[in-house]
Amino acid sequence: FRQPGPPHFERVAEVMRSVISWDRLVISSVGIEAGTVVDAYIEDIRIDGRTESDVRPITGTVAEYFIDHSKPLLLNDETVDDVVVLVPQLQAVADGGLSSGISIPLRSWNKLVGVLHIRAVASDAYSTRDVAYAEALGLQLAGPLASEQMRLQLK
Repeated sequence: FRQPGPPHFERVAEVMRSVISWDRLVISSVGIEAGTVVDAYIEDIRIDGRTESDVRPITGTVAEYFIDHSKPLLLNDETVDDVVVLVPQLQAVADGGLSSGISIPLRSWNKLVGVLHIRAVASDAYSTRDVAYAEALGLQLAGPLASEQMRLQLK
């Protein structure tokens, strides 16, 4: 199940892996009006209680954080406790053994349409350079994700 994500997410995952090493990649679709988030694409390590296509309330998620914040989140051993206070649902990710991560807001026409999550088991796996790469790839994801959301709404 890849809905509500465009079919090219698997190719995006391949490209992403060639640029940034990761153990888990998630592309979430955000429904601001409905107050929901759906993990449209999950690759590799699974977290208990998180599967593709499950519709979850946006409350306490990275997506909720990105409604009001546009700066990406960089998670590492030093920042994870502070970030979990801001985004409580990240506790499940930290408990799942993924201590490093990058979360990028995906915006189309200045509207949050999704979130790109990149996670690693290794401590301090990511740098600000990795964040810049992820942001560039995220720019390529936002438009197709917004188009797919619109297509599904029109069905």
